[in-house]
Amino acid sequence: MSDSIDYFGSGDEIFQNKELLQVSHLPDSDRIIGRQTELTNLANAIKPATRGNTPNNVLVYGKTGTGKSLCSKFITQQATERASTNDVTVGVAYVDCLQDSTETQAIQSVGHQLNEPAETDVTIPHSGLSTSEYYRRLWNIVDDRYDVALVILDEVDKIESDDILMCSRMRSFRVWLRSRRANTATRERRSTSSDSPGKSPKRRVSRR
Repeated sequence: MSDSIDYFGSGDEIFQNKELLQVSHLPDSDRIIGRQTELTNLANAIKPATRGNTPNNVLVYGKTGTGKSLCSKFITQQATERASTNDVTVGVAYVDCLQDSTETQAIQSVGHQLNEPAETDVTIPHSGLSTSEYYRRLWNIVDDRYDVALVILDEVDKIESDDILMCSRMRSFRVWLRSRRANTATRERRSTSSDSPGKSPKRRVSRR
């Protein structure tokens, strides 16, 4: 056995830190190149949340791989840290609408991420409740735990219903991320719905 090969020996590593390649990894701000304008615009929209006030809704659009998700996640993380210095509790939820493509699935995902059953005594089952009941439980969670909730809806053009975009009950900031590959009919439908009277205004951050 002395001549056996140790396949787990300390050979040369290709990657010094493979965590940097993970989708969930958020780099430092000085490593996000060429997006200072977009980060500034997002920060200005979300700034009221750091003081416990209602921020603006934002639609971020651009080509695949241009940093929409990265910038949105980075800014919400930084906002959460800044809010804590103001004694403001901020909750953050990220929804991939490619995976959670219905309104109910999206609300379930938000509820799961923001909830702590031991604190709220609220459960979010995977099935068996109406959409309105999922909303009701989500409002209870937000009221119990947070001053502001920040919700990122990634690939929002893939969600089947616009209803979640129109909801203004929660003091929240919704970042809507959409690829420019979204079809024209979807864009026109969203534009018509979002500009209807009584709906929450949203700010567009172009990503060119």
